[in-house]
Amino acid sequence: LIWSLTCIGQMKMCCETFVTITVATPSCESMAGAVVPLHEANASKADNEEPGPEKVIQALTVPMKAVIVFTVLLPWLMITCNLLAQGSRWLTATNDFGELILNAVGL
Repeated sequence: LIWSLTCIGQMKMCCETFVTITVATPSCESMAGAVVPLHEANASKADNEEPGPEKVIQALTVPMKAVIVFTVLLPWLMITCNLLAQGSRWLTATNDFGELILNAVGL
Protein backbone atom coordinates (compact mmCIF):
# COMPACT_ATOMS: atom_id res chain seq x y z
CA LEU A 1 0.00 0.00 0.00
CA ILE A 2 2.79 2.42 0.89
CA TRP A 3 4.64 1.53 -2.32
CA SER A 4 1.51 2.22 -4.40
CA LEU A 5 0.84 5.52 -2.66
CA THR A 6 4.45 6.62 -3.19
CA CYS A 7 4.27 5.85 -6.91
CA ILE A 8 0.85 7.49 -7.28
CA GLY A 9 2.22 10.58 -5.53
CA GLN A 10 5.05 10.72 -8.07
CA MET A 11 2.56 10.38 -10.93
CA LYS A 12 0.47 13.21 -9.48
CA MET A 13 3.57 15.40 -9.20
CA CYS A 14 4.45 14.63 -12.82
CA CYS A 15 0.94 15.54 -14.00
CA GLU A 16 0.98 18.78 -11.99
CA THR A 17 4.35 19.70 -13.50
CA PHE A 18 2.96 18.95 -16.97
CA VAL A 19 0.02 21.31 -16.39
CA THR A 20 2.30 23.98 -14.95
CA ILE A 21 4.67 23.88 -17.91
CA THR A 22 2.16 23.50 -20.73
CA VAL A 23 -0.82 25.52 -19.48
CA ALA A 24 0.28 27.93 -16.75
CA THR A 25 3.58 29.01 -18.30
CA PRO A 26 2.96 31.57 -21.05
CA SER A 27 4.19 30.90 -24.56
CA CYS A 28 6.46 33.26 -26.48
CA GLU A 29 7.98 33.49 -29.95
CA SER A 30 11.63 33.57 -28.88
CA MET A 31 13.57 32.68 -25.75
CA ALA A 32 15.37 36.02 -26.01
CA GLY A 33 12.41 37.82 -24.49
CA ALA A 34 11.49 35.01 -22.11
CA VAL A 35 14.40 35.53 -19.72
CA VAL A 36 14.54 38.66 -17.56
CA PRO A 37 16.93 39.69 -14.78
CA LEU A 38 15.82 38.75 -11.28
CA HIS A 39 15.57 42.35 -10.03
CA GLU A 40 13.02 43.15 -12.76
CA ALA A 41 10.94 40.06 -12.01
CA ASN A 42 11.00 40.48 -8.23
CA ALA A 43 9.73 43.92 -7.23
CA SER A 44 9.87 43.16 -3.50
CA LYS A 45 13.66 42.87 -3.47
CA ALA A 46 15.45 45.16 -1.04
CA ASP A 47 17.28 48.16 -2.51
CA ASN A 48 20.52 47.49 -0.61
CA GLU A 49 21.12 44.12 -2.30
CA GLU A 50 23.40 44.04 -5.31
CA PRO A 51 21.80 42.61 -8.43
CA GLY A 52 23.48 39.37 -9.39
CA PRO A 53 23.63 37.43 -12.64
CA GLU A 54 20.43 35.54 -11.75
CA LYS A 55 17.70 35.46 -14.37
CA VAL A 56 14.09 34.29 -14.28
CA ILE A 57 12.35 32.39 -17.07
CA GLN A 58 8.91 33.94 -17.50
CA ALA A 59 7.80 32.20 -20.71
CA LEU A 60 8.73 29.25 -22.93
CA THR A 61 8.51 28.64 -26.64
CA VAL A 62 6.23 25.85 -27.85
CA PRO A 63 9.17 23.73 -29.09
CA MET A 64 10.88 24.14 -25.70
CA LYS A 65 7.71 22.99 -23.94
CA ALA A 66 7.61 19.95 -26.24
CA VAL A 67 11.25 19.14 -25.50
CA ILE A 68 10.61 19.32 -21.75
CA VAL A 69 7.51 17.14 -22.03
CA PHE A 70 9.10 14.44 -24.20
CA THR A 71 12.56 14.35 -22.59
CA VAL A 72 11.71 14.88 -18.91
CA LEU A 73 8.05 14.41 -18.05
CA LEU A 74 7.12 11.48 -20.28
CA PRO A 75 10.13 9.35 -19.21
CA TRP A 76 9.45 10.29 -15.57
CA LEU A 77 5.85 9.07 -15.88
CA MET A 78 6.82 5.90 -17.75
CA ILE A 79 9.54 4.99 -15.23
CA THR A 80 7.16 5.56 -12.31
CA CYS A 81 4.45 3.39 -13.90
CA ASN A 82 7.00 0.66 -14.58
CA LEU A 83 8.32 0.83 -11.01
CA LEU A 84 4.77 0.59 -9.68
CA ALA A 85 4.05 -2.50 -11.78
CA GLN A 86 7.38 -4.23 -11.11
CA GLY A 87 7.40 -3.41 -7.40
CA SER A 88 3.86 -4.65 -6.97
CA ARG A 89 4.69 -7.90 -8.78
CA TRP A 90 7.79 -8.32 -6.63
CA LEU A 91 5.82 -7.84 -3.42
CA THR A 92 3.00 -10.18 -4.46
CA ALA A 93 5.49 -12.92 -5.38
CA THR A 94 6.74 -13.06 -1.77
CA ASN A 95 5.50 -16.19 0.06
CA ASP A 96 6.58 -15.58 3.65
CA PHE A 97 5.23 -12.71 5.75
CA GLY A 98 8.69 -11.93 7.18
CA GLU A 99 10.17 -11.71 3.70
CA LEU A 100 7.23 -9.53 2.63
CA ILE A 101 8.09 -7.02 5.36
CA LEU A 102 11.77 -7.07 4.36
CA ASN A 103 10.89 -6.58 0.69
CA ALA A 104 8.49 -3.75 1.50
CA VAL A 105 11.19 -2.00 3.52
CA GLY A 106 13.60 -2.58 0.61
CA LEU A 107 11.26 -0.84 -1.77
